[in-house]
Amino acid sequence: MRKSYKPEARVAAISLIFPTELCWAADFIPFNWEMYASLLASHSKVIDLSNTGAAPVPRCSFINALKGASIMKILPSPDVILSSSAFCEGIGHMFGELKNTYEKEHFHIDIPSYYSESALKNTCIQLCNLFHAICDINKIEKSLRLQKLKEA
Repeated sequence: MRKSYKPEARVAAISLIFPTELCWAADFIPFNWEMYASLLASHSKVIDLSNTGAAPVPRCSFINALKGASIMKILPSPDVILSSSAFCEGIGHMFGELKNTYEKEHFHIDIPSYYSESALKNTCIQLCNLFHAICDINKIEKSLRLQKLKEA
């Protein structure tokens, strides 16, 4: 976690269920915003910050803590934002909102809620496309990507 705060760090802000191997292989340090928010959720000052102004829909304490941490500027600045639909649809929307705050790309993986061959194929395509996109951000040569993924 400490490495994420170093100025030279290349940080991927990720949601709770996201394959960190893709981040490591693409030379990003994964920083789990959702997990970090859960640590802050008991701190009322952080949550209260996100409740000032108008929020169109009620949000859980984790999402409010994440927004408050962003307002307080205690999150490491990400180079890319990565989320999935696992467990919480709302976190993907919050990551989309924070994309505008940090002015970084946000990629979202839609994880199917049931197994089928087409769902598996769709997930594989999403992960493959995402991996190549984040490798492009860090300018990793195409010829090195598969080996880096195997080593991650």
